[in-house]
Amino acid sequence: MKRYRALVARLSTLLLLVTSVIAVAEAGGQRKQVDAKTAVRDADPSLAPTVAPGTSFTYRISLKQGRSFKNSNGDGLEIEESVGNVIVGPMRRVSSTVFEIDFSSTNNGQSGFVLLDINFTNSKNKLKFVRTGIGIGDPNGNQLVFIDAQDKTVRDRASVGTMPIGVDVGGDQASGLQAAFVCNSGSNNVSVVNMVNGNVVKTIAVGNRPSYVAIAGNPGNQTAYVTNAGSNSVSVIDVEDLVVIGTVSVGRFPQGVAVSGNPGVDERVWVANRDDDTLTVINAIGNTILGTVSIGDAPIGVAVGGQFGFQTVVTACSGANVVSLVEVSTATFLGNVAVGSIPWAVAVGGPAGETAYVANSGGDSVSFVDIDERRELRRVPCGLQPVGITITGSTDLEELYTANSGDGTVSVIEVARAVRLFVVPVGGRPRGVATTGPINGQFVLATN
Repeated sequence: MKRYRALVARLSTLLLLVTSVIAVAEAGGQRKQVDAKTAVRDADPSLAPTVAPGTSFTYRISLKQGRSFKNSNGDGLEIEESVGNVIVGPMRRVSSTVFEIDFSSTNNGQSGFVLLDINFTNSKNKLKFVRTGIGIGDPNGNQLVFIDAQDKTVRDRASVGTMPIGVDVGGDQASGLQAAFVCNSGSNNVSVVNMVNGNVVKTIAVGNRPSYVAIAGNPGNQTAYVTNAGSNSVSVIDVEDLVVIGTVSVGRFPQGVAVSGNPGVDERVWVANRDDDTLTVINAIGNTILGTVSIGDAPIGVAVGGQFGFQTVVTACSGANVVSLVEVSTATFLGNVAVGSIPWAVAVGGPAGETAYVANSGGDSVSFVDIDERRELRRVPCGLQPVGITITGSTDLEELYTANSGDGTVSVIEVARAVRLFVVPVGGRPRGVATTGPINGQFVLATN
């Protein structure tokens, strides 16, 4: 992704400059980042708004008691980066606790963003800042949103179909095209988004209410499996030719889908049938059904953990508040693990794929589950109604991203400390997330 790599390079240079400036601040030493809730009393129109192109507004920040904007310390609102369709206007210190800045954009349908720091001094004369951002785009969604995993900032948006849910990435530049496959449940199609320029290169008609997608195979010979909740089927798409090459009938109201096994060799596709309380097992070679496994009530999200030959399928069962575990090699049900309320989505991480992270839509939280020991380890708060989850970073520095459909945000959770670090506003109703790119330059894709 040429322009994204260029943006990351620019950001790295900018961050080096900012670090050097902060180091010579007059008071309180190096400026440290804090969570917004500890410092910001009010933000108008909101702390991290997403507004439509053509909008002009004044962004006003009011600090809590004991915090202030001191001219002598260089406090105030600071623009770290401005990209795309956004015009930064005058900024002004209204009082010791209130700061304003004007923004506008052109009514041309194009997106943009501003990376912004709220610099202030606390009651102990220590320099602090809050990182936030302002997005220009459709607040109602129907987009694929590109989030830079390094600085937690929205970098771009691509308009897709109606009510997008699941997303996965297939292909690569060596084979001709690396693209995101977005399931548009409201328009019964899949948008194929070029990861280099963010353009929709093709829209592929599939079954009724496509929900989730998983990619099988190796680059150059990949297949996308799309669950059609309204058709009780899975559409099979050739990733290179971008055409539907088959349809497989499965259980009632299929939702999540995941792939196990060695890519291109012995892969199996696992489909969660919400209204049958089952998993359908599909052989990726020939796309024949191998069997059906009974699991917990109302399964939705699916992920595969463990090493090749010893893998386990983990399924979020929204009607039973559990995750069901199934052994891949024998398709044997292993049991359930209790988690939070209405578990919806699952991702698997850890050095050996031994930990499942479960987005609990009804509990506004993420459960950490030890797959081998079959127990919940802890529960971490996130945004409202999380229905998607993905992992970034190396196994020792993992971060979780949850798509929070209830508040239009994506939460970022540090796995090692089990704490929420950031909130990324994306607008609309975020439903699905996926990770793409190398470790040192990853992007999170969110549908909204």
